[in-house]
Amino acid sequence: MAKVRFVDLRKKVGTQEEFAKKAGTSKYCVSKWESGENLPKTKQLRKIAKVCGVTVDELLKSFE
Repeated sequence: MAKVRFVDLRKKVGTQEEFAKKAGTSKYCVSKWESGENLPKTKQLRKIAKVCGVTVDELLKSFE
């Protein structure tokens, strides 16, 4: 099975800006997550996973 990357999950939701608005964060943060420069804060994981339509575990794996 192919690995699902965060960027692929985000693209299903929309643009970086659209995703950021739904996840309650900034486009800048989404960009940093996609580039691997940063990871979401622990307290954000549930909301981001919900926006992506995946479990927190699946979301974490997308950043590996």
